[in-house]
Parts: sequence; structure tokens; C-alpha cells
Amino acid sequence: MSLLDDTLGGVFFACIVSSIFYGITCLQTIYYFMNCKGDGKILKGLVATISVLDSLHMALVLHFGYIELVKSFGDLEKLAFVTWSLPVAVLTNVVNDLLVRLFFSRRVWILSGRNTTVITFLGLIISVSLALSLFSDVQTFHVSKKGTSQTEWAVFSSSGTTTLADLTIAAALCFYLARSRGNYYKGTRRLITSLLQYTIQTGLFATLWSTGSLISFGLKPNSDLSLIFYLPQPKIYANALLASLNARENLREKSRISENTTHSIRNNDGLSSIAFNNPTHHTQFELDSVKVSGRNAVATEDDDVRSLPSLCCSFISFL
Repeated sequence: MSLLDDTLGGVFFACIVSSIFYGITCLQTIYYFMNCKGDGKILKGLVATISVLDSLHMALVLHFGYIELVKSFGDLEKLAFVTWSLPVAVLTNVVNDLLVRLFFSRRVWILSGRNTTVITFLGLIISVSLALSLFSDVQTFHVSKKGTSQTEWAVFSSSGTTTLADLTIAAALCFYLARSRGNYYKGTRRLITSLLQYTIQTGLFATLWSTGSLISFGLKPNSDLSLIFYLPQPKIYANALLASLNARENLREKSRISENTTHSIRNNDGLSSIAFNNPTHHTQFELDSVKVSGRNAVATEDDDVRSLPSLCCSFISFL
């Protein structure tokens, strides 16, 4: 590979891949706001914030690509220096990823029965990943030249902890979904199984993508090839979150196979019953203090979900 392949080639493909995923994010965002009437203001605000950050990130990526591919074309001395829009894009990446991880970590917390040990462990990994990401971004901003030893270890450590955080959240979601299957009837177990399969598939894709960024940087630390994986990464996370929200209606349709079925269970954490009742083609559930009366179940909005499908689908990992 020539010098231009390692630098301009990486930037070129990073811009293309980022643009593709950004287009998908825009479609998912439009679809969400067309079908989010029942969601709370916090959830809508989260989606809006992530969409704005993703748009800002895309603008910064395009600016970075323009400077590298057009304005500095043929000037090898300029190509050796870091364009200011790259570390700023990385900063928006860090904030966006943090919001998505917090969203799915909350789902792990709910699904685990509000297990403080689990959420503390996840919080520790996310905090370490955040700290290293911010540190590497600051180092990149202050060190003007690319590929210096001051930034290599920080970027590599940041990529490693990011991959670990994604893998841990995905594994936790898979574990608790798999464990909960035994508490439900056959129709609901099939639904949870489909959620588990989706979690594994998306988790594997996102984890492999993060691993690709880690490996490419490890093999070529002085090049821009790792940007092909790194720059589109926040869009993969944003799409995973939006896909989990947009898939709820489809899962509600699947849940209707268990209509007119009512049962309750108790878990090992002392939660009160989860009741299911579907007299009018609608599955409802309740946690903790929710009271069930006759054939009509009234669910609280504590967990921002209104049915088993929306609950489970919100647990789907981006990883």
C-alpha cells in the first residue's frame, strides 16, 4: 500500500460508509417520530438528541474528508497533521455512544430485577471507556501530528474498552433474556427466543465492527485505515437503538398469539407478579406495584414500556 492508500484511502471509505449509515439513521428517525405517540417526553428527547448529535457528527466527518481529500490534496506535509474537525467528531461520537449505552444499561437493570451489582459493574466499564475516550480525544487535539506515540496507546486502550463495554452489555442482555424464558408460556417463550436471536446477531455485528476498528489501528497505527470502522461506529449504535424502538409494533403483532391468556409469576428478586391479559388483542403487563383487576390490566409507565413486546424489544442490544 502507498502512503495515499493508508491516508486518503481510509478517509475516503470512512466518509462513504458513514454516509450510508447516516442515511439509514435518518429513515429510522423519521419512522420513529411517525409512530411514537405513546412514548414519553424523555424517550423522545433522547432520540432527538441522538439524531442531532449524529447529524453534527456527519457534518464534521464530511468537513474532515473535504480538508483531507480536496483542500490538502497533494500536500503531504499538511496530510501529516490532524484536522480540527476529527477530534471534535470523536467527541460527538463519545457523547452519542454514552447515551446509547446508558439506554441499554437501564434495560439490563430492569431485566435483571434492578440488580445493583450488575449495573455497578456495567457502570464501571462504561466509565472507564468514557474516560479513556475523552483522554485520547484530548491527546489527539493537542498533538498536532498524526500517529505520534503520545496518542497511540490512548486510542488503542480506548478502542479496547469500547469493545469490552459493548460485548458486556450484549452478553448481559442475552443472559437475562435466556434466563427469563422459563418463566413464561410457550407463545411468550417463542417471542423471547426471537428477541434473543436478534440480540445475538446485532451484538455480534457491532462487536465485530468495534473489533475491526481495534485490529486495524493495532496493525496500522500510523495510518487512517482504522477510521473506516471508527467514524461510522456511532451510527451503528444509533441505528440499533432506533431499530429496537421501531420494531415494537411488529413484536406486538407476534404477541397476539397468546391472547386471552392470563398468568402471573414471581422472580427471585422479590418483584411482584407480571400479569398478562389480552381480551381485546392487546397484551399488557405490570411490574412491582401494578394492580390487576378482573380482565383488564393497567400498567404503570415506570419502565417506559406498555407491553411485553415493547419491554423486551427495548432490551435488544445494539451490539
